[in-house]
Amino acid sequence: MQTIGGLNPWAQRFEPLLDRKIIKLRSQVVVSPLVGLRDDSTETACLRLNNVLKNVFYPTTQCVNVLHRLVDKAYAHCVSTYESENKFLAGIYAKNPPLSDFEPSLLFTGLAGTGKTEIGKAFLRILLDEGRVAVGQEHSPFPLKKPWHVTIHAKAGPLDALKGLANCERGSSDLVERCRKIAFRDGVPLLMADEFQFATGSSSANARVTQMLLSLGYIGIPWVYNANFTLVRRLLKRPEEDLQRILSDWIILQPDPPSSMDWQETLSIQKSVAPDILVFDPVRIPLKLDAQSTANWTVGA
Repeated sequence: MQTIGGLNPWAQRFEPLLDRKIIKLRSQVVVSPLVGLRDDSTETACLRLNNVLKNVFYPTTQCVNVLHRLVDKAYAHCVSTYESENKFLAGIYAKNPPLSDFEPSLLFTGLAGTGKTEIGKAFLRILLDEGRVAVGQEHSPFPLKKPWHVTIHAKAGPLDALKGLANCERGSSDLVERCRKIAFRDGVPLLMADEFQFATGSSSANARVTQMLLSLGYIGIPWVYNANFTLVRRLLKRPEEDLQRILSDWIILQPDPPSSMDWQETLSIQKSVAPDILVFDPVRIPLKLDAQSTANWTVGA
């Protein structure tokens, strides 16, 4: 590989994160324990506690595996796309950048509350700050951007996400081409789209959501979208050619079993937010939950 100084700076930024231990270390978020909650009014104390609990994050084994998968996709894209300084500059000046004509999606789904959105935030968090790469003596340094992240609003249309990525206020026929050029120039390694379920206000919205998904695939970089089971069931009704592009690869996030170490560690880090208020045993409570679940299952049988 003929790259800058024998290195590929686009891919090199992801190499430390191929180690799951590094992913776990960088993604975990702990906070200082809250103080003075008992002196606050009930609503104020609840608001403070809720806000802090939203910030803490314990990377379970399942979370780390998902993050590793995303890192690996971004790394592989950068290795194959930015092979050399000469090819990069050729792509900058080419009419069409050397990206895939269409990149099939990775679907990320699971029950509500299992942490799909939080894992997306963790992926952005574990990456180093954006940088620049010097290519050629006659050019200013080019940016090295983090993954793109778009949130789909309830009334979003097929062009809305592209307008945001292309930094355009108006829609036009060349939005995809603009996004492709920017993504290649800025070394964007991956695209994440979240909250697609809020764009499904009616059964007729299936076609609109499918058009939005397909438009993201035409950018030509790896991408993942977050969807709940309701949206997935609706998308399964689409024609086979659509399914091959937007439902051919997926990750299903499962709730951690109550007796697992991952769940107990999750409870422990949440308890540490306010140990004087959240008084429970992270080990014994899951055991009780398991016993209750078993009893309910036996009665139901």
